[in-house]
Amino acid sequence: MTTTIWILLLAFWMYWVLIREKPVYLDGPSVGFWTSCLENFRTQGPVGKLQPELNAAAAQYVASVYGYRAAGKFWRRCLASFVMGWVVTLYVFILLLLVGAAHSLTECFFVAFALFFLSAVIIWTVVLWKLKQSGVPLNKKMLALEEISKIRQGPHGSAIDAALSEVHPPSIWWWPYPQGRGRFFRNMLKLLAVCLPAAWAVVHFIQAHVACSPYFEEHNLISSILLILAMGVEWMLFVSALVWWGDWQGSSKSSWETFPLYILIKDIADLTC
Repeated sequence: MTTTIWILLLAFWMYWVLIREKPVYLDGPSVGFWTSCLENFRTQGPVGKLQPELNAAAAQYVASVYGYRAAGKFWRRCLASFVMGWVVTLYVFILLLLVGAAHSLTECFFVAFALFFLSAVIIWTVVLWKLKQSGVPLNKKMLALEEISKIRQGPHGSAIDAALSEVHPPSIWWWPYPQGRGRFFRNMLKLLAVCLPAAWAVVHFIQAHVACSPYFEEHNLISSILLILAMGVEWMLFVSALVWWGDWQGSSKSSWETFPLYILIKDIADLTC
């Protein structure tokens, strides 16, 4: 019975992620998240119908508003590294609890998780201090409005106004920084609809094939809920770490629709229209 439920939940997850909510980075000719976030050393971008300068402005917008660009490359990449370590060690710690690993090994990963967590908090404080020293608003909505105002008053103002009616961004429900009234909760519901069944399936699959863990009672409802929530939502920190790590130059030369342009258009529509 448990195996059947696991298969059904996995099928639901595959349907939702791959068919119902097609990822942006697989959506036709658009330059998606990975290409935009990580540096791309192309000498010439793909040929499309948009002005490359518009995509460059959108990439700079995402890097400034969401990528802690003003904090400097060193500090934002340090923060990204520690947060990635925090998320990975937490997942390993949860899996070790589920499979009933040796107490010494579990303790080692708990200590590693705690050290990554404390380091990330310290670096995060430094990053916020450097942003404040640079005069950058810590409120993302206020910062987004400032950057949008600069773009619309700059040389690409008419181009971005035209793009608002011509470019139709897909639903980016997994983006960890949704702006606009109610969008965070709508995105979170979609996130939970995908992540929680997958996390529940992983937990019960392990329970069905591994002896009962001394740290985890199979029928403890509260423990199950906490573990599933942790496995289902922690991904947001990992995506955030990728956002902070990237330089967002991968789409700057493209004349196709790009992921940063989608984010910029969505923010303009949510915050100013």
